[in-house]
Amino acid sequence: MKPLIGITSNYFNSLMPKLERGGAFEKSEMEKLQNSYVGKGIYALNEIPVNLSFQTDVEAIEAAGAIPVVLPLIQNQETAREMLSRLDGILFAGGSDVGTEWYGEEMRENSGLFGKLEGLKNEDAAGFATEIRERDQMEIDLIQYAIENTTIPILGICRGAQILNIAMGGSLYQDNRSATSFNHSQFQEWDGFSHEVTLIEGTRMHRLFEKTALQVNSLHHQSIKKLGKDLVVSALSPDGIIESIEHRDTSRFVMGIQWHPEMLRIKVPEQEKIFHAFINACTK
Repeated sequence: MKPLIGITSNYFNSLMPKLERGGAFEKSEMEKLQNSYVGKGIYALNEIPVNLSFQTDVEAIEAAGAIPVVLPLIQNQETAREMLSRLDGILFAGGSDVGTEWYGEEMRENSGLFGKLEGLKNEDAAGFATEIRERDQMEIDLIQYAIENTTIPILGICRGAQILNIAMGGSLYQDNRSATSFNHSQFQEWDGFSHEVTLIEGTRMHRLFEKTALQVNSLHHQSIKKLGKDLVVSALSPDGIIESIEHRDTSRFVMGIQWHPEMLRIKVPEQEKIFHAFINACTK
């Protein structure tokens, strides 16, 4: 029987930013939408919260031989844990910035998934929200519960690696500009190479690829700063940014990856090794 893999989704309080609740710029953008046939149609549904997933995550899990299921936001902790108990593995997917409150800092440089709209509160900003607290809470709770009470395999991608690190007591650079001058936010070609990473010998990641260097894409403006408890670094970018982490207990599969192998895997089939290793761990 194929393993059942949960994939976390992006949660938004609305499909589009609620521009009429913003400042002068946002309200001027709202007027443009009101004069658009398509805009009016989409905005008619804008009071309905939505869960959105990346199809690339779904396809990567299915291609590796498992059954993907997209997990909605669940704020009831008992229900979320019951959901976890039905799964053979869980993928914490990419998405919006993680709130700084989870690692004890004030927000200074968060910019959200698609930039930000200064004139809107987070709950009205949709994909432009600088943080989605409800999603942060659910995912941190699930990771901590899974680590402490189960042996379920965990894979985190981009934001997923960051939330894994935070759940284990680590922190983030709110913006990579405070750690490096290298541009890690290279969104022009999601499935193209941005830079090389060095794989650390002796780690699961190194054993998986059996070499010391990989070319990867790069779609993030935040990254791991202080490493979480019981985690080890398994890959670094040339400027020293942590590109992958894993649990020091080699008997369990817990891995976080800063790049997006699910977007690279079609052009670069060797990236599928990550998903095959994850699914293999989920069948044991």
